[in-house]
Amino acid sequence: MKPLIASRSIPWPRAGQINIVVDGNSIMAGGQDTSDSNGGVVGWLTRHTYPFNQAVYSNVAIGGQNTDAMASNASDVDAAFNASKTNVLVVMEGTNQMDTTTDSNSQAVEKLFTYISARRATHQWSAVVVCCPPPVYYGDQQPQSYTDAYNAKLDAYNAYLRRYWPTAADGLIDFRVPGGPYDQARYPDYLKARFFDTTVINGISNNASFITEPTSGAVPNAKIHLTLAGITAMAPFFAQQLLRVPLHRG
Repeated sequence: MKPLIASRSIPWPRAGQINIVVDGNSIMAGGQDTSDSNGGVVGWLTRHTYPFNQAVYSNVAIGGQNTDAMASNASDVDAAFNASKTNVLVVMEGTNQMDTTTDSNSQAVEKLFTYISARRATHQWSAVVVCCPPPVYYGDQQPQSYTDAYNAKLDAYNAYLRRYWPTAADGLIDFRVPGGPYDQARYPDYLKARFFDTTVINGISNNASFITEPTSGAVPNAKIHLTLAGITAMAPFFAQQLLRVPLHRG
């Protein structure tokens, strides 16, 4: 069985020599509740946590963007490469690809791998892929069965990504690993995980304010975007895992 994340621990270069670029969808773009949530978890780290707060940082993630659109917009990533730095590309998408296309889990992941490989053929990136977190509620005005079916598709997507990430990337970050924020052994029910908000959804009340959305009509929208509280809760785990990824030094 392949490891869930790069197992080698290689010291990162001095902080000022790192260039971090983030691409993906609205989860990676962040900014759901306050300006300090801009850029999601990685953006928060670049403002608050060493060595990330000493790095050059760009976020080209776009809300609503799927993997196909990322490939079309990839010139933004290429332009953000800094030849004088050690360059790290952090990517998370699949959430929108599995919702807006008819792709199977393997097709969607392979498209992400093709996108990453194309970036690495252009520049010497150290690439990190991130598994998709499960939404507590997905699809405005949809029944809970809609979310359950969607989460099943994301589970299949993440399983394929976990198995084959070494073919395209240097590391994988998975919030569902043992001891991680979405550890199913600790939080077996999506609706009881501590990253979901206190809103009652379909009669089920959650227990923390880490994900929130505006309302559309009587039912909240897709509860998948992290609030600042959720970002700061996930940040230490994300930082620990990111620092274990082996880097390519140009």
